[in-house]
Formats: sequence, C-alpha cells, structure tokens
Amino acid sequence: AGADATAEAHPVDQQPAAAAAAPAADASCGSKLLTRLSSSFARNTAWVSPWLPLAQNSVQFAHLRVALTKELPAMFSSREAFLRQVQGRRFRAGLKYWFVLSGVMLGTLLLLYFVPPAYRYAPNFGYSAAAVGMSDRVESTVHKVISWTASAVVGATLGWSLMMHPAVANNPVALAAVICCFCFAVGTLNRSKNTLVILYTLMTVASVVLCQYTPACCNDTGSTMMAVMRGGSVAAASLFAVAVQNLVWPWYTSSWALEQLGLAYQEAAELLAGMVCELYSDAHALIDKQQQQQQQQETAAAGAAGWDGGENDG
Repeated sequence: AGADATAEAHPVDQQPAAAAAAPAADASCGSKLLTRLSSSFARNTAWVSPWLPLAQNSVQFAHLRVALTKELPAMFSSREAFLRQVQGRRFRAGLKYWFVLSGVMLGTLLLLYFVPPAYRYAPNFGYSAAAVGMSDRVESTVHKVISWTASAVVGATLGWSLMMHPAVANNPVALAAVICCFCFAVGTLNRSKNTLVILYTLMTVASVVLCQYTPACCNDTGSTMMAVMRGGSVAAASLFAVAVQNLVWPWYTSSWALEQLGLAYQEAAELLAGMVCELYSDAHALIDKQQQQQQQQETAAAGAAGWDGGENDG
C-alpha cells in the first residue's frame, strides 16, 4: 500500500518540476535568439560606425570644447600670449577661411537680390565648393580647387547632355542607369588618385539631373542655364578661394614641412639633453655613493687598528 501511494505521488511531484523547467527553456531560447539577432545586426551595420561621429559632429564639438575651456583662457591670459596666438599661422588660416566663406555668401546673396530669377538655378553650390576647397596650406588648396573645378565642368556638361534630349530627360530608367554606372565607376576606382574627381562629378551630375527632372511631364528638357550656373558658381568660388590662399598670408607646404622638421630636431635635442643630464646625475650619485662607502671602510679600518693597538699596549 505504501509503494502504491509513493507511485501515485511521484507524478504529482514531477508536474511542478516540469512546469518550472519550461519557462527556463523558453528564456534560454529567447536569449539565444536575441544574441543571434544582435550579433547579426552588429555585423551587418559595422560599416555605419565610422560615419556616426561625422553624422553627430562629435569631432567639431570636441574641438569647440577644447577651444572654450583651454585655448581661449590661455590666449587671454596675457598680452604676449594673445599676440602669439593672433600672429600664428593657424589663426591666419582660420581668418582667411572665414573671409572666403563670408565673401562667397555675400556674393550669392547680392546675386539673388539683384537678379531674383537666379534662385531657380541654385547658385548656392559655390558656397559648398569654397568650403571644401579651402585649406590651411596653399598646395592642398590648389589640388582641391582644381578637382572641384574640373569635376564641376565635366559633371555639368554630362548632366546638360542628358537633360537636353527629351527621350532621356523624361525617362527615369535611363537617368537612373547613367547615375548607377557612375556609382559603379566610383566603386571600382576606389584606390585611384582620381576618386575624388569622379565623386564630385557624380555629385554634380546628380544635382543637375535631379533638380530638373519632373515626372509625368511631356517632352520637357533641362535648362542650359542650370548647368552653366552650377559649373560657373563652383569654378568662381574655387578660383576666389585659391586666389585668397595664394595672395593673402600664403602658407606653403614646404614651409610647413621645414617647421615640422625643425620642431622634430628641437624635440630630439631636448630629449638628448635630458638623457645626458640624467646620465651625469646618475654617474655623480654613483661616485658619491662609492666615496661614502670608501670613507666608511677607511673609518672602520682605522677604528679596528686603534682597537688592536690599545689591546697590545694593555
């Protein structure tokens, strides 16, 4: 009877254990699924991580924080520090950058004020060209300006040739095919030195085409003035930028290289001087220690000799 009671009670005891094990198994399966999904999401979106600091503008905010908390207080700490900062090349480069962008923006606003229909042709692309083409040194600015000007002319010409034919200008498939071919060229030539030019050309083509394409319209073509304004604004802003860089306080890459080389020599000399001073200090400390030990040995020997002499006399 006792065995029958135990057998009957055993399934009853197993039911709570099974009921407790089922949620644990579901939880483990859910955690494994979440782990797989998170790892897959991280693997497939790894290419986004380098662009997040640029999208969040974190680098500029970090530089702004350093400027407000360290550089500005140090600049206004004394008259000498203020003059040294104002006469520095970085300050002059920033001042030229502000002057060029302000001049291009003022010229664009004056053009829109005196020629109101000019807003249809988007003359503001020159401001972007000047912002990208400016740099702190002359040679790099010339390279960027040449790239922008050449790409603007080529891209505007290609976009104009696409939008001047009604069969292509009103065919989104053909326009998308041409833009995709340029994107493929950018992808295959990513290691070429002309990648920047190809990319700027693609941007110009896309802007000229997308700013003029009108769906569900018959036999409309693009505007020649749009392409001329697009290329002309970029070329004019780029030439203005390079003129300011070459004529106003020019800072050549050769001078910058000599300054960096001189700074490296100065730091190397300071490092060598520090090592020599440390070597001499260590050598003097070792000599002093040896002299002290020798004096202690001589004192001990003299004391021992005096003690032996006293015993003999006694």
